[in-house]
Amino acid sequence: MNDFAARRLAIREDLVDPAPAIDLVRLARQCLGDQDLERELLVLFERQAARVIGRLTSAASEDFKLRADLAHTLKGSALAVGAQRVADAAARVEILCEEQAGAATLAAALASLAGAVSEAREAIVKLAV
Repeated sequence: MNDFAARRLAIREDLVDPAPAIDLVRLARQCLGDQDLERELLVLFERQAARVIGRLTSAASEDFKLRADLAHTLKGSALAVGAQRVADAAARVEILCEEQAGAATLAAALASLAGAVSEAREAIVKLAV
């Protein structure tokens, strides 16, 4: 792993995680207060996140490019709906894939990402979207 990537990972690991599973204030800002759009984005994110996690976990372990691309996609979607924990975990997976990290390290990061996605999906369901 190069020095820049190591620093990026260290910064993300040092973050205290006070963010809610879904930051509704951020989502409202993103949608300019349009509650119908908020609901639509949350539903789309909930479905997409489940699919992406499935693809990430079933992808061949040596397919780092596919996994990095999937993590990058999930990161962007998470940022759009205010799911910062998902975005941070996805960024970590993306970096590890770009650096072709070891299997155990990547597996731990994928488990963390899956947990963050699960929390976000549960929060969306609780909102009765």
